[in-house]
Amino acid sequence: ALAALARAGALVRHFTLNIDGLARAAGLATWHPGQPAPGGPTVELHGCVREVVCPDCGRVAEADEAFLTAARARADTSCPACTAGPLRPRVLLYEDAEDGVITPAAALDLLEAEAAGADLILWVGLSFEQSASAAYFRDVRRSLAAAGRGPRGAEGGGSDGAASGGGGGGSGANSDRSASPHVLPP
Repeated sequence: ALAALARAGALVRHFTLNIDGLARAAGLATWHPGQPAPGGPTVELHGCVREVVCPDCGRVAEADEAFLTAARARADTSCPACTAGPLRPRVLLYEDAEDGVITPAAALDLLEAEAAGADLILWVGLSFEQSASAAYFRDVRRSLAAAGRGPRGAEGGGSDGAASGGGGGGSGANSDRSASPHVLPP
C-alpha cells in the first residue's frame, strides 16, 4: 500500500522501524547514513539486516557473501574503505554504543522537520508496546504541539494534545492486539 502511495506521488516520507528491508522489496527507494540527503521516501530508523556499516567511517554497503561467510565463522570483516574496525550489520540494538552510524542525528532531525510540516501523519503497524516506537511518537507529538499543531477532528485527544484512533486527522495508533485506541502520556 505504501509503494502504491509512493507511485502515485502521495507519499512524501516513510519512516520505518522495521529492519527487514521489505520496503525496498516493495519498490520503495531508501535513504541511509552516508547519503547527503534523502534520495527516496523510506528512512530506516533502525537500519536494515541486508546492509553492513563500518562503525569507524560510517560506510554502508550491502551485506555480501564475504561478510556473511565471515559472520558464520565468527570472524571479522575489515572495512574496505578505511580498513579500520570490523563491519557490523546495520541494525540498531538495545543500548547500542554505535547507534549514530545506524540512526544518525540527521535522520531524527528529518523526522521532526517533516512531521512539523506534514498535512497527514499515519502511524502504521505499531503496537507502541516497545519503548523506541513510543518515544518516536511522543517526540513527534511534542514537536507538533510546539509548532501549534495538534490533533484534528472528533478523534483528537484531551488537553495533553494526544491523538487516538487510527483514522481521520492527527497522529495516532491502534494496538496490534485490539481495536481500542491508545493515548500515550507526554
